[in-house]
Amino acid sequence: MICNKGFSLIEMMIVLAILIILGLLVLNNFRGLTKVHSIETDTKRIHAFAQKKRMTAFSKKIDLFLSISGNGTKLCETVENVCITLDNTFSSSGVIGITDRGTYTTGNIHIATVEPDAAYSCVVFSATRARLGKWDGTNCNAQ
Repeated sequence: MICNKGFSLIEMMIVLAILIILGLLVLNNFRGLTKVHSIETDTKRIHAFAQKKRMTAFSKKIDLFLSISGNGTKLCETVENVCITLDNTFSSSGVIGITDRGTYTTGNIHIATVEPDAAYSCVVFSATRARLGKWDGTNCNAQ
């Protein structure tokens, strides 16, 4: 009786090919998740920056303005000239004003391209609130 122990070269190559295909699928999904996380992080940074500048405007009794610059990768406050750098490209509906009483002008700041998997991809401003939302290509729908 012949007793073969171990795997043949063909069996090993098939297992290796299956592992490579699975690895590529996992890598592709990981890249998508990191992109979504980057967009959500930038959106939350924009929201926090706007809230901080709102407090500055109210406490110093000055009007401030937020605008996107640097080809969409910077959010700048134009009076005190303070900027934050963003990892993704954002657009806005115009300059967002913050009055000395802490109210915003109506508008939004949103990701330049639609990202359907991101929970947050825009910040919508009403007179008294800045809310995180999801950009659908035409509107920022507050969450």
